[in-house]
Amino acid sequence: MQLYRRGIHMKNKMNINTFIAEYAIIIIFIVLFAAMSIFAPNFLTGSNIANVLRQVSINGICAIGMTFVILTGGIDLSVGAIIGVSGVLTAMMMINNVNPIIASLISLALCTLIGFATGL
Repeated sequence: MQLYRRGIHMKNKMNINTFIAEYAIIIIFIVLFAAMSIFAPNFLTGSNIANVLRQVSINGICAIGMTFVILTGGIDLSVGAIIGVSGVLTAMMMINNVNPIIASLISLALCTLIGFATGL
């Protein structure tokens, strides 16, 4: 059986160099995960996992928004700036004792208006 991968005619056999080249990032992740699990006693605790998920949630939300921008055929660098404006505006309102839900809705409305303006 013959395989064609990346325009190069290859046999069905995969040597160790090809395997490492294809899966290097996954191998590095597994090694780092195992090392941190052994050497850091708090690494696999629920609070650490929740903390990591909380920290990457903003990037995940931004990535979802950018996915829609890219799928519609545009590359808009202002999305990151609008996220920054949203965070600062929401934080400023919450510092001034505005209800967090109201602060989030106002920030969402303002950022929607900014996004609409930059889209035009």
